[in-house]
Amino acid sequence: MMAAGCYLIFLNLFQLWQYNRGIIHYNDMNRRYYQAVYLNPHPSAAEMSLLDTDEQLENEGGLKMVYTYVSDSTELLQPAADSITIVFRKNLQSLLPKPPKQAAWLVISLEVRAPPAAGGDYCGTTLMQQGKTEKRRMIRLENAIGKAGEWSPVKYYFSLPLAMNKDEVCVFMSNKTPSLEIRNFRLQLLSGG
Repeated sequence: MMAAGCYLIFLNLFQLWQYNRGIIHYNDMNRRYYQAVYLNPHPSAAEMSLLDTDEQLENEGGLKMVYTYVSDSTELLQPAADSITIVFRKNLQSLLPKPPKQAAWLVISLEVRAPPAAGGDYCGTTLMQQGKTEKRRMIRLENAIGKAGEWSPVKYYFSLPLAMNKDEVCVFMSNKTPSLEIRNFRLQLLSGG
């Protein structure tokens, strides 16, 4: 009984520490994210993305890399009101000529730097078929592992359907913050077969 009480006191103090650092979010918690940060003082960028998506690739090594796009340049995004900047846009058939027999995933990673008091900035991925949005994910850029004015990592996963007819994938930045910078953008297409 005493051990359980000590554990619960420790857990309470640890989660209070996480809350004060923004790891435990005041409003947007979900089961997958809570599991990822439970007793985790240093969550990864992919774990932080679980605030906004339930998609997580457990074993990247089990899939083979089919396509990689890398942009090492640094881009300064200065928006008009609520601007969207397209970072990557391609037809999936050009990347993966034969439909996969097993799961296919996009792994998107980048670094962002925003001035203090930034908020409302997202990296989004949309899967479109004939101009119609089939699937969309928006991942917040401001999170507990980033500090204002410093380069912060962002990473998330995006599952693709097995039947990709004429689907197009688009990765974009939706920013309200002036002087938002991105660098080291990387998109990888992984497939199981």
